[in-house]
Amino acid sequence: MATANEDSKVTASVAITMSPLLPSNITVWFALLETQLRTADISSDKIRFATLGKCLDGRLLQQIEGVMTDPTTTGRYAELKGELIRILTDTDSVRLKKLVESEEMGDRKSSEFYHHLRKLANPSTPDDFILTVWRNRLSVRIKRILTAVDDTNRRGRKSHF
Repeated sequence: MATANEDSKVTASVAITMSPLLPSNITVWFALLETQLRTADISSDKIRFATLGKCLDGRLLQQIEGVMTDPTTTGRYAELKGELIRILTDTDSVRLKKLVESEEMGDRKSSEFYHHLRKLANPSTPDDFILTVWRNRLSVRIKRILTAVDDTNRRGRKSHF
């Protein structure tokens, strides 16, 4: 039979309201979930596992069926979290390929697009490389403006010497 403390933690688990899992920003999503779990004083692996399971859609549930149906009684939350991160996080080579081949500026501001590229890249990716990809994807109008600014800066530097 459950104790009053366990019952209150189950109630707190039900009260946690999380958006469905966000594959595009899984690190931030898990940080938010774990903050809510700590705030609700939920440390039970079983309750943490069930709370995480409530946030998954059918597509994800199919991909992690083995973890969900595994009768292991300890460490299920950590196992499920690890499997979700593994499935949803691109490898470095996939991230670099996306960066080089398919990322477009779209309707973002040029600075937003640069930060997006920086986020996609591996932390060890040289900034010069990111800047080159960024410049190549800018609109013709923005490229002209940058060229004019570069030319003006070069002329200004020459006049100082």
